[in-house]
Amino acid sequence: MGLRPVTIAGEEYVVATRWQRVGGAVIDSLILLAVSAALATLSGFDVLGSIRDTFSGETTLLENPPGWFAVGSFIIGAGYEIYFIGTRGQTPGKMVVGTRVVPTRHAGIPGFSVAGVRWMVPAAAGYLSGVGGGLLFWLTAAVYLPILFQEYGQGVHDMIAKTYVIKN
Repeated sequence: MGLRPVTIAGEEYVVATRWQRVGGAVIDSLILLAVSAALATLSGFDVLGSIRDTFSGETTLLENPPGWFAVGSFIIGAGYEIYFIGTRGQTPGKMVVGTRVVPTRHAGIPGFSVAGVRWMVPAAAGYLSGVGGGLLFWLTAAVYLPILFQEYGQGVHDMIAKTYVIKN
């Protein structure tokens, strides 16, 4: 099914393609990975050594920095997404691929509350999937799968936050 143009406040916009959305997400993931790796290196944190110690049973997760590293990376990722979507309507990845997030009521900047809701839905699904030991992976997939089939290419997080991803 092809994506249809969307009308927002009387103006017609072209919905971003699924590949544009994937491309933007990949770029954002690489940026966040680079930031996390740089912070780990600057702090002298040995990521691989700490993971190896945890899996060898030499230390528990609470005694080992990977847990703190994961929390820090989570906070950085949340801040990145909420700040850029809330203030610009697009993350650096979306800027590169030429897309932006807009509310369904108007084509302006979403603001922090909309950006927060939009971020929280996949974050909560990812958290619940992790708690289920990976058995609940389908929760995370269920957030994004509608993008493939929904006429405006919206994921569950877009539907709940009432946003579209459109081409610039």
